[in-house]
Amino acid sequence: MKWLLPLALALSLTLSAAQAGRARFARQPQPGLQGPELVQRLAAMSPEDRERALSALPPARRANLEERLQAFLALPPAQQKSMRERAAKLAALPPERQAEVRASLRDFNDVPQERRAAIRREVRRTQDMTDDSCEAYMNSHGFRAQFSAAERKMILDLRAVAPSEPGPPPTGRAR
Repeated sequence: MKWLLPLALALSLTLSAAQAGRARFARQPQPGLQGPELVQRLAAMSPEDRERALSALPPARRANLEERLQAFLALPPAQQKSMRERAAKLAALPPERQAEVRASLRDFNDVPQERRAAIRREVRRTQDMTDDSCEAYMNSHGFRAQFSAAERKMILDLRAVAPSEPGPPPTGRAR
């Protein structure tokens, strides 16, 4: 009987901790939603639901998301559709692959403008290729001479989330 009181106390503390954990989890945004996915989810909400979701965030994060949401809503519908499709493709990837693609997206934004244009052109060029055709193309001497290993990885990663509909035709010629 002496063990019954400590056991009841331990069980009570465990249940209290579990309830507190569930309450904290319920207030946090979904862990899978980041960056563009979160902005697009907010854009799809009713104004009341959006306000409720944003009010649960710290002020700095809320301001950042509101700014990004306004920028997204200011885009033409075709660009919004393209971004939604890219976000859906990203969300469909396994978590490890999502992290790789997000890293490549961040790296892509740090690349000088002229290299960004060349990478974007190659993403468009390869997006409708089969995986085997793309691999053969990217292993060609000319392609490997034109792009660094980091840029080749970036092209493969960005290809995984490229929108299906063709964008504007690539400008310039591949060298």
